[in-house]
Amino acid sequence: MATSNEIDNVWKEGKSGEVGLAPLTGKDLQAIISSRVRKELRTVSRFVWAAIVYQIILYSFLAYTFVRPWADLRTMLLCLAGGAFYVPLTVTLVRRVGRLYRPPRKRPALRSLMSSTK
Repeated sequence: MATSNEIDNVWKEGKSGEVGLAPLTGKDLQAIISSRVRKELRTVSRFVWAAIVYQIILYSFLAYTFVRPWADLRTMLLCLAGGAFYVPLTVTLVRRVGRLYRPPRKRPALRSLMSSTK
């Protein structure tokens, strides 16, 4: 069985081999944050494009179904109702996507975090 001195020596040798990490500067923290934000925006943009394609398919289907049975008033009214239902959802999607891809403004919380790391 190893004595406590041997264990202490092994512990000290292991600790001496570790390299001390440099503290993060404001620029390092900002670079980490911006890289993660870019990664998240890429992920979200995939879902946004899928939603836009879905909207295009939906409106093309409603237009086709509206025009095809031109004499059937009931079908035309259902297509108009579907379009009227989805227009507010599309407007909301466009507004949120526009807000998402606007250039980011400086956030007060981020500025205070950056000044405390200097």
